[in-house]
Amino acid sequence: MLSKTCTYALQAMIYLAALKDAQAKEDSSKHTHNQATTEAEQSSDVNVVDAGADTMPHPASSFATLSQSLKSASTVQKRTTYKGDEFISVQIIAENLNVSFHFLKKILQTLAEADILRTSRGAGGGVKFARSPEKISLYDVVAAIDGERTFKGCLLYLRGCGHETPCPLHDRWTGERERLTQYYKGVTLLEAGRNFTEYKLRLAFDAVQEE
Repeated sequence: MLSKTCTYALQAMIYLAALKDAQAKEDSSKHTHNQATTEAEQSSDVNVVDAGADTMPHPASSFATLSQSLKSASTVQKRTTYKGDEFISVQIIAENLNVSFHFLKKILQTLAEADILRTSRGAGGGVKFARSPEKISLYDVVAAIDGERTFKGCLLYLRGCGHETPCPLHDRWTGERERLTQYYKGVTLLEAGRNFTEYKLRLAFDAVQEE
């Protein structure tokens, strides 16, 4: 069972990964659109206006999708632009996920100490990934917050539980624990973020969660 702190960390990291991926896709789409327009302008046989409209319409903002996915009765999305290499305000993440700002700030600081995030103070400060979310697994986040004991210890937290002195759940839990470990190691933040965006899944709480 993951701690509440850990679930908040996972939500924040998935949200940040979704923002980064959405912006990357939007930038790529704009580049393709501009390239198609340039090629059309260089061709005397192509109507520039029609070619631009029919072959590659200007991309709508990816953040509209994120806003709709995260929207709840008590929150309004305040972030409309984001560059993947920029720092994003912790306050904005907290508001969009309906999580206590002060609690989330402590969590993200722990992730920074684990080299998952970079932090910056002052105007324009906040957090950003220390490396690509494609290279950060759910396991990395959980291990940073709850420790690797989550994937190695006794389910009943009994000291000395093992093959020679097992608890009533030991044999069954050993197999399940390995399966759970492989699942967390096999899912990256990028994959989770894309699932959230593409399938318009739920991520934010319905009401503000305090520590």
